[in-house]
Amino acid sequence: MDKVALDDGTEEARAAGRARVRELLIVPLAGLKRSGGTPAAEYERLADKLAYMREDALRGLCELVLRIAHNDRPPVGTKAARCPAPALIQTWAYGLQPPPPAGTDYVPSIMRSALGREARDGGWHVELFRHARRVGPPPQSYERGKLLAQADENRRMLERVRERMAAGVATPDDRRWLAAWHDDVRAADALVEEGDARRAAKAAADSEGKAA
Repeated sequence: MDKVALDDGTEEARAAGRARVRELLIVPLAGLKRSGGTPAAEYERLADKLAYMREDALRGLCELVLRIAHNDRPPVGTKAARCPAPALIQTWAYGLQPPPPAGTDYVPSIMRSALGREARDGGWHVELFRHARRVGPPPQSYERGKLLAQADENRRMLERVRERMAAGVATPDDRRWLAAWHDDVRAADALVEEGDARRAAKAAADSEGKAA
């Protein structure tokens, strides 16, 4: 059975995560020539950056890196395949398994911003939350349209799942979908509310400063 990444924030969990990254990613890549003479310490830092990842995701990431290293043939006369740069490996890792919101500054910053409040008012903040966690950059007009459409579909799905739950015919997939939905609603709501509180506190401080 695959080991599940621990994300409870304890040092014990972090240590287990770092050991998992070293075992399943860093050690298997050790025989590759480092990209551009990148110091080994830069690869070692991946143990901290990717400690949140599950075992299956790390195995997949290692396979991806090895395939790319094999296909990116080294210059004639060299023996070792070249390992991609740590930043690229981290980028691919985020594609395979995005870090949890608590492990990144980016997702909270988006959800606490005015965009997060706009999305919540418009009923698409969960979709924005998932977009930020999965993709990254704030959505432009075309992407916003897609998120709005996804929000409509998710509302229809939510209604269908609740009906099946009420009728006692919900499947395990239904239950997993509903649990993930509620988890993301709680996380997105909390971050938007934090943003509201921060803006209110700043406005109050600015007002006091002008009055002084």
